[in-house]
Amino acid sequence: PIKEELIYRGLYQHILIRGVQNAAVYLAPSSIRENRQFKWITSPSGRIVVANLIFAASHLYNAGGYLSLEETIKQVTLIALTPSFSMLAETTGGISAPIFAHMGTNCIVWTLSNIRRLNLWGS
Repeated sequence: PIKEELIYRGLYQHILIRGVQNAAVYLAPSSIRENRQFKWITSPSGRIVVANLIFAASHLYNAGGYLSLEETIKQVTLIALTPSFSMLAETTGGISAPIFAHMGTNCIVWTLSNIRRLNLWGS
């Protein structure tokens, strides 16, 4: 989780995508800057969508192949929850909150996918 959040929320979302957005705003003529789609693309929402598309694409490394139940649950859960990780990064201005959210998600997913093997319910 730490490495992924540093890369996706720290490097991509906060540095690269924001840098491209700022350059686009600076370089675009005023007629384009007033365009509603341009405003959305250069907003935090646009940053969140782009960062999450990159994250989801990089997690489809085994698409079409066999995944264990645990890996399938983990990938689907992470891809579904990454927008919330990105929103945490945007609202807090840092990546510590998404790191802890990602760690917590991994713990929950691991526990749920291993309950049967660990025999926690004593069957």
